Amino acid sequence: MNLKKTALIICFVIFLITVRGSQSQNWLPLDKGIGHPYATIYHLLPDSNFIYISGSFTEDGNKIPMRGISKWNGIKWDSVGDANKFNGTKGGIYKYHDTLMTSSIFYDMWHVNFAKLNGSIWDTLPNTDDLAVNCFVEKDGILYMGGGFFKCGNDSTFLLGKYDGTSFSGMTPLYNNHTSGYAVSCMAFFQDTLYIGGLFYLYPQFPIACFAKWDGYNIIPVSMQFNNTTCIIETMTLYKNELYIGGEFYKVNGFTGDCIMKWDGHQFSEVGDGTNQRVTCMKVYNNELYVGGWFTEVGGSSCKNIAKWDGQQWTCLNDEEFDEFYCLRDICIINDELYVGGSFRKIGNDSISSIAKYNHPLNSIQEHHGTLTANYPNPFTEYTTLIFSKQLNEATLQVYDIIGKEVMRMENLNGKEIRISRNGISKGMYFFRVVEGNINVGKGKMIVE
Repeated sequence: MNLKKTALIICFVIFLITVRGSQSQNWLPLDKGIGHPYATIYHLLPDSNFIYISGSFTEDGNKIPMRGISKWNGIKWDSVGDANKFNGTKGGIYKYHDTLMTSSIFYDMWHVNFAKLNGSIWDTLPNTDDLAVNCFVEKDGILYMGGGFFKCGNDSTFLLGKYDGTSFSGMTPLYNNHTSGYAVSCMAFFQDTLYIGGLFYLYPQFPIACFAKWDGYNIIPVSMQFNNTTCIIETMTLYKNELYIGGEFYKVNGFTGDCIMKWDGHQFSEVGDGTNQRVTCMKVYNNELYVGGWFTEVGGSSCKNIAKWDGQQWTCLNDEEFDEFYCLRDICIINDELYVGGSFRKIGNDSISSIAKYNHPLNSIQEHHGTLTANYPNPFTEYTTLIFSKQLNEATLQVYDIIGKEVMRMENLNGKEIRISRNGISKGMYFFRVVEGNINVGKGKMIVE
């Protein structure tokens, strides 16, 4: 072999090593991501075949205008209505009665308005000036909202408001010595009680707090350990009949856990040994709790930014560095795929801007292809039938909605067909899997009309 050929081979090998070494093992970009240098994604909202995002940004990675709100269709980023002509920051985002809603500065540089998407037009709703909403929770058809505001509809109120589909109303009295600059970041109903987290002033006889509950009129403290300025609560969710809260708080300052703990309605307890730094987002999927934040350790072991908790122990999902300390803001999971959004620009050696997809399916069940042969009819209105190429033996069917919540389970299934009734399932898209032991013998998507 001559020297020229040898040199070419060496250069090619070095190129392959460089390329492979620069590819993230754990994370994939979504096209070119969301534009930088200052873009931040605050919220991810799964909806059918889309992921909506909201935050502070003005363009995607291809320099196409995307002002604070966009959607990912699996291939590229698309604008959402006429939002591109408005301010480049959008607040909380939620789909209520099949209508997309958000808060932002829509028409001038002074007033935050609440708006809904009407076709391709964002319509601001009346009496929503300065209604800055960060988070939502829905119960019995009522949309509850938390944020940093002193008015909702025609009512003076502090931090909390609600919307019944027609009108807005306040939920708490507004005290004369209220303090601005504080807000509710997250909220959840647990045991028929509305809990809120963030950093806020309660009322004259209490100091700054970060975790409280609504008693139907006032916001009141849950525990005195949260009535100080050494904490902030940024996320909460229900998991295995307990309320999990995450944020920045530490046992050294008198808290029960480090950055994550759980509440059973009577007392707090630790979640393993917690994390060494801030927890900013949590999602439940397939009966496991996925936790994201700024941490580098979980349960006393090295783990960067993403981990999962099964109720007994932690499992680390990532060992690669996100380049920004203020990196993760939200988690979204659709059909075994995990997405994260925040303010990062690189993961490991790769340029991945503000949003990334985890490069591993979350489903740990072994795959066995070729067993499921048909799913018919699909879409369906009353029944659909799954047909298999071999006899099932004590199989289990699980059906999940688009955010991973199990809505149906059928066990001890035998034979070559499974007939599924839509009883108790509303219209929409769902994912299913059929498992024998720990073998996945069929999975797919079905649409109820």
